[in-house]
Amino acid sequence: MSYFRVYINPRDDNGNLTDYQEVTNDVDFNGFSNISENLDNDEYNVGSFKFNSFRLNLTNEHGKYSDVETVASIFRYRRGGSKVKVNWQIQDYQSICGVAIAGKAKLTPEVTVFEGILNDDATRLDIQSQKISFSVIGIDSIFNETETPYSSLTNGDLFSEALLAVLDQAKITEYLTVSASNISVSLDLAIDDVSPFENTTVKESLDQLLFSSNSVLYIKNNVVYITSRDPQGSSVKTFYGQGSQEGIESIIKISNISTGRNKVFNYWTWADTALVSQSSTSIEDNGLRKKEISFDAVTNSSKRQSILDSQKTEFSDLKQEFSIDIELSYENIEIDLLNVIKIDYSTPLISSSPGSEVPIYGLGIYGEASYPVGFYSILIDESQNFKVIGKSINTKNQVLTLNLREV
Repeated sequence: MSYFRVYINPRDDNGNLTDYQEVTNDVDFNGFSNISENLDNDEYNVGSFKFNSFRLNLTNEHGKYSDVETVASIFRYRRGGSKVKVNWQIQDYQSICGVAIAGKAKLTPEVTVFEGILNDDATRLDIQSQKISFSVIGIDSIFNETETPYSSLTNGDLFSEALLAVLDQAKITEYLTVSASNISVSLDLAIDDVSPFENTTVKESLDQLLFSSNSVLYIKNNVVYITSRDPQGSSVKTFYGQGSQEGIESIIKISNISTGRNKVFNYWTWADTALVSQSSTSIEDNGLRKKEISFDAVTNSSKRQSILDSQKTEFSDLKQEFSIDIELSYENIEIDLLNVIKIDYSTPLISSSPGSEVPIYGLGIYGEASYPVGFYSILIDESQNFKVIGKSINTKNQVLTLNLREV
């Protein structure tokens, strides 16, 4: 079995982050939630921007995780805002020089699979069990606690320039690296009126700017990236089902298979205007599926039409979606959001006679062997490409789930 380690970086008396302290021995891994990150992964919605979170349950009989007034607490300023990271290694113990057994021990590095912020709002302490429960949310949740720097925005700013101005402020850069070189939107129009951004949070501004620019935001190694929804590069890996003749079976399970109809929108309109962008082909194939939008920062009709056209192009066609469960390994854990993968899922065959094996052509004996039974509910050809729109690590079963959307 592999192993997870949990670390907390609390703040000192002046509110500055200190160093990570390992708390693994106090973690109740039986109550450890899945660790996930997603892009546009809501049912019947597009352009959504979600925070990742999980519950962290710790033994607290020593008082280390109590609030700041407790002498033994590791928290000196406040609990909320402390950084939390979860590391994973494939070996469930450390190889220590002088103790490790040659031929059995391995050098297995720790890989960070999640970094987030401790949220004290929903903290609960159970006196009887001496367990304390925290909510740990993604570092991107800082966007919801930071005001949009309205004075830094100007009429005529491009979407990309506005995104940089919104993100590049001290409260965010304390946790994340923000750079113009990592911002490349799909549609970069000039903003006509910045007044709608006044008295808003960064989260609210990002929701509007990302959707209007037909772009997504994700965080990797504490660096903010904003890109189009296009898949990143060529295929990084192929996964094989049990019926594949091309490779060793590497798919544990396929689930949540959808035609993608829930995300088909082929008739886009702008609220309170006559502007429309539609796909006649998609309407004929899937029926009319309307989506009405508005964005007060853009008042020019030509720009509004460009936004409608961009969204129509992205979401008017059926694109199959499903999830695959795969082994949690160093290679698989490096697969990122928007990476492209291939699936070879041929017809799985099982024996038609309970207790017997599937016969092999040329070896099966006539009169004794029986033809196998095949499951034909889904066939996925290796020629198809799929992009990763979500990842989830099941810490209990040690399985990695990838949510995929057809390219």
